[in-house]
Amino acid sequence: MNFLDERLKKINKKNKLPLILSIIFLGLTIIFFGWAFYIQENIKDDNISLHEMIASGSNEENKIVTLTVTEKPFVFAEYDSDSKSDKYYFLMDKDYLYVGYLDYDTYLKLNQIGTGDSITIKGITKTIPSDIVDIAIEVYNEELGKEFLTKGNYKNYIGSIYIDTVNSIYQDTIQIVLGCVFAIFFVVYFISYMIHNRNLNKFKKDTVLWDKIKTELDSSNIIEHSKLGLYLGENMIIDYSKKLNILNYQDIAWVYLHENKYNGITNLRYLMVVLKNNKKIQIAYVGGLHPKLKEEYVKVMEEIYQHNQTILIGYTKENREQIKKLNKNK
Repeated sequence: MNFLDERLKKINKKNKLPLILSIIFLGLTIIFFGWAFYIQENIKDDNISLHEMIASGSNEENKIVTLTVTEKPFVFAEYDSDSKSDKYYFLMDKDYLYVGYLDYDTYLKLNQIGTGDSITIKGITKTIPSDIVDIAIEVYNEELGKEFLTKGNYKNYIGSIYIDTVNSIYQDTIQIVLGCVFAIFFVVYFISYMIHNRNLNKFKKDTVLWDKIKTELDSSNIIEHSKLGLYLGENMIIDYSKKLNILNYQDIAWVYLHENKYNGITNLRYLMVVLKNNKKIQIAYVGGLHPKLKEEYVKVMEEIYQHNQTILIGYTKENREQIKKLNKNK
């Protein structure tokens, strides 16, 4: 393989990276949404009531149940004082008392129950936590005005399980959330690929410019900085760190290193190239923690300067003033 083929292959490979990543994230999106669909399709809804489960002595968790409520819910335990938070309630059907862990919307719906009305809710069964049992016994006895419920008999009256309308019946929340996240990544990388590919094709359509680019890439004198996605040719800079950028040395006015820091740690570096028409272009774009690359960036700026010694190098007060003067004189 000659110089040209090898270098074009690197550029094309870099250009196709967003496509490869988008395919991976599309696959993950399909897997996780498919997993969520599988959960929904395979959970068996026996259309059993909470009363039937408790009466049968079952204390099975994560069972889909219904409860026909005939009285307004009575709150007896909460984790915070927010009126819209999820809370534990006493619930009644025509004959029996139950415990329910309700979301605010379900509470509002049940709170509209009038005399002779009933509303059926659906949820999943959970074991009543010991601290909630203690609170239920205490509150119930206070409302009744005598000690009736005890640790020894509460299961005979409210059971050992409650109906939960807060958590997903299908237990597929994680799969759906991850599916949405991967779908977003798929869209982002696919759009990135489309932009990169269109940009590359734009250069290829300009046959005169593309021939010049290939001539530069075919030269044995070209300087390669593969970690930065950069070729320094005799007459131009060929940057493929993100989308393809072609810069003639004679068009450049200023080059300096930009570093983005988060909590004191450098997580992004690139060279900012300011052209004589004041257009700014980012090249040698590298994300992540690469502390040793700073020296290579300095070396690249020195090599660029050797091709055009009128280029201002580095972000200094003097260079900023020079650029201001250059723009004023236009």
